[in-house]
This record gives sequence, C-alpha cells and structure tokens, in this order.
Amino acid sequence: MPSNIPYGRLTGVLKVYVAPYPEAVDTLDGAMAANWTELGPTDGTQTLKFVGGMEYFYDNDNLGPVKAIRPIAGFSVTATLVNLLPEEIAMALGEAPADVVDDDAGGVSIRRLPLLRDFAPVEYAMTLRGGAQPITNVDSPFGVFPAQYFIPRGVFDGEPEFVRSKDGSPGLEFTFVALHDPTLAAALQLGYFQAQDV
Repeated sequence: MPSNIPYGRLTGVLKVYVAPYPEAVDTLDGAMAANWTELGPTDGTQTLKFVGGMEYFYDNDNLGPVKAIRPIAGFSVTATLVNLLPEEIAMALGEAPADVVDDDAGGVSIRRLPLLRDFAPVEYAMTLRGGAQPITNVDSPFGVFPAQYFIPRGVFDGEPEFVRSKDGSPGLEFTFVALHDPTLAAALQLGYFQAQDV
C-alpha cells in the first residue's frame, strides 16, 4: 500500500503572535505564553518569502555560469491582519502598544493611535501558527499535528495600509522582515519552521 505521507498542507488563515525581542519560542503543542500578543488572524492570504537571489560568475571558456553564491539572505512575512484593536495596530506599525492609551479628562477611556511612526522601529519576535477553525494549530504536513514558524527577531517594514474588503471588514496589510539574531545557532538566526511528525 503506498504511503500517503506527506499529507497536503492545510490551507487557510494563520494566526500571528508577537512579543518584544528577545523572546524564546513557545512549545509547539502548547498555548502561547502570556507575554505573546495575538495580533489576530490573517484574512486567509499570506506570503512567507525567502529573500536573496543567486549571483552567478562566468569565465572566458564557458558560455554558462561556473559558480554561484548567495550574497544576501533573508526571510519576510506579508499578510493582512483583521479585527485589530488600536494597541495591536500600533505593534503592527512597529511601535510600542503603550503609546495608544489615553484617558480623557471627563473620565471617558479613549484609545489613541498616533499616525506618526518613530524613527527606530520596535523589534519583535514573531510566531505564526495555523488558524483553521474549530481546531487551531494543525498546520503540519504530516497530519493533524501542530506546526509553527518562529522568527526570533524582526521589524515591521514598509508602508502598511488599512484596507477594507467588499463586505466592509477592515484589515491592515503588513510586511515583517526577519533580522539576524546572533543568539541562535548557525542557520537558525533568521528563524525556522517546525512541525510535529507523529
């Protein structure tokens, strides 16, 4: 009987969690610790991209390239978050969440989101887990098991945009760029994907 492993990857939304850098990765099969903030699910479309192409070298004796190197390497996440609170929006803009809370003199609680972003973005760790309902974090290619992406250090990059879908639900488009974390082992400094296999 032929094996049906690997299973097809489950598709759908990812749930995005961030914590101020530095923060250790959470256990694969457990709930996220309290110091991780769930920014919410994506709208179902997300791109996890390896950055950095090859540079090819030629000599006078051959038409084709004779050597290839990768001079730069990177990893980025692009997605649209939905159902965000102002504190969570601030984090997705690369700010500190405490910047958005304000109290009116009349005793009314107001949450204010500054539109001017800081010169230096706040660095975060990021974890991405499967967000399919009703069972969450079952994104392993080996079956209905947990899986996650972990980026130990990075920043929210680019020019995030507020968008609204046809049904009127708001979202925030973002790009998160991994930064080199020298505290991790070789080859893991930009993060890694891990999945339970049995």
